[in-house]
Amino acid sequence: MSASRPPDAPDGGTHTANPYAAPTASLDAAGLGAVVPPAANGYKSATGLAKAIAALMLVDVLIQLVLAVNAFMTIGVIREIEAGRVARTALQSVVVRFGGLGGLAFLTLIAIIILWCLFMARANRNARAFGSPMSMTPGWAAGWFFVPIAFWWKPYEAMKEIWQGSDPDPSVHPWQSRVSSLLPWWWCAYLLRNLSGIANQFIGKGNDHLRNLVEICQAELVLMWPSIAAALLAAAVVLAVARRQDQRQSRQPSGAPLPAPAF
Repeated sequence: MSASRPPDAPDGGTHTANPYAAPTASLDAAGLGAVVPPAANGYKSATGLAKAIAALMLVDVLIQLVLAVNAFMTIGVIREIEAGRVARTALQSVVVRFGGLGGLAFLTLIAIIILWCLFMARANRNARAFGSPMSMTPGWAAGWFFVPIAFWWKPYEAMKEIWQGSDPDPSVHPWQSRVSSLLPWWWCAYLLRNLSGIANQFIGKGNDHLRNLVEICQAELVLMWPSIAAALLAAAVVLAVARRQDQRQSRQPSGAPLPAPAF
């Protein structure tokens, strides 16, 4: 049997390639050490979600303001009814307005919850793509909002971790990244909004229908302010986080190693 002969060189000659020769192509070109494009390294900008959330938060603020105006007008109508100058049938239009605005507020809240959960998961994945050490998974970053008792502090920790893991300066280790005062202000407003919602459940429980309605309207005029503050601060937080992540991605695409923390 004759010995096998190596195939001819591509140029038609008889020279064969030396397997021990240095590579002629760059390692970077082959994908070793090259910067991985965002589509391949797991990063996906959260700016679109942040803008959608901010828009819905503004809608929520407008609804709160309209509810406040409606509450003020309702108190005036009740005063007229109590004085005998207006029939009780005038309350029918009040009930219709409250029902319509309440339904719109509920639908807006559902949309905000869905987009917020998507944002938390994506922002967490982005921070992970940068190589930041994250103690929470993307699912739990959103899921802690629905866990009894833990929802009083765990969601804040999730957002704080995302904020620190998305520092625009790639030379700053997440453990050393400064947390903006915007986050605690947002969380305080969020908790106050929740507490005011709980308190609102105990308002207007008497036997006098007109008195109850006045108390509910008065509470609406007071409790709207924590809701508006929470909505505006929440919009500011998500926009800031998305901006930080986009800046980080532009300065050092995700996948690059983090610098060692300096102690």
